[in-house]
Amino acid sequence: MKNQKIECKCIDMTVDGLGICKYDSLVIFVKQMLIDEVAIVKIISHKKNLAYGIIDTMIKPSKYRITSPCKVAYKCGGCDLRHVEYTYGLKLKRDILDSTMNKMAKLDVEVKDIIPSPLIDAYRYKVQIPVKEKGIGFYRKNSNDIVEFDKCFVQSEIENKILNRLKELIKEYSLSEYLRHIIIKEAYGTKEVMVALITKTFNLPHINTVVAMMVEDFTMIKSFILNLKLGDDNVVLGDEEKVLYGSSYIIDTFADLEVAISLKSFYQVNHGQMLNLYNKVLELALVDSNTKVLDLFSGIGTISLFMAKHVKEVTGVEIVKEAVEDAKQNAKMNGINNANF
Repeated sequence: MKNQKIECKCIDMTVDGLGICKYDSLVIFVKQMLIDEVAIVKIISHKKNLAYGIIDTMIKPSKYRITSPCKVAYKCGGCDLRHVEYTYGLKLKRDILDSTMNKMAKLDVEVKDIIPSPLIDAYRYKVQIPVKEKGIGFYRKNSNDIVEFDKCFVQSEIENKILNRLKELIKEYSLSEYLRHIIIKEAYGTKEVMVALITKTFNLPHINTVVAMMVEDFTMIKSFILNLKLGDDNVVLGDEEKVLYGSSYIIDTFADLEVAISLKSFYQVNHGQMLNLYNKVLELALVDSNTKVLDLFSGIGTISLFMAKHVKEVTGVEIVKEAVEDAKQNAKMNGINNANF
């Protein structure tokens, strides 16, 4: 049946954005196919009553289908729904969650509409890019192959510019063999930027020249770090760091708070949705000046500090020791005395 072409209609979608079609007793999962679309589908793999396919010819496209400006959207593993109009994509995600909770898990749960993001593109505060000798880019989905790109639409303009310049310098000075990842963090409120190279050794040739050129070209860089990662497991960061320029952290602002973000700090990738999330937590928690809050997996303390202004006391619990120290420093920096970590 492999390579056979079948006309079918999409009746549902999976959690990872595959269209679900039926052909007699066969269930076919089709990449990039939307509900109610009709297409000629080419079968690429087949197992008993299950198959996977790709769209060969679209017969009836969905009114919610759009053309993505991203050239690598369907090659890299980053965006499964770039071909879907944003508000309809929110509905799809809400319906998937509703089906998972109520049909599959047999729970009686009301799943409300998703609160939209203030920014659809250019919202990510953090960029994490694998570096291989054959290229620098995202991993292809379900693969270790690298998909190179000039612009990622969910990254900010300055993140893309910094990354492209770094790629030029890495190539010019033949640094790929020494590197594992590039990490760039941009604080939405202050526009401060951290650049980190995850390396196999601290002895990188010409690294001081690279750093000098980067901070001259991009004055918003306030931190440039080398992180040493030994071994070949899936953990990105190693234990040892060396600050080559500026500080070991950058500062961001939100809701009248300042927070220091280090390389190992967890921080919400979407600044606008972080504020939406925290305000919704505050609304639903029904707290007052007598409330004591326990914040589990508290990270660098952002939600703890946000809640501290509205309650009697907050205790944050976190397993990453660097994050705990960051949280304590953030509480001190904001003059907050009723948050403990």
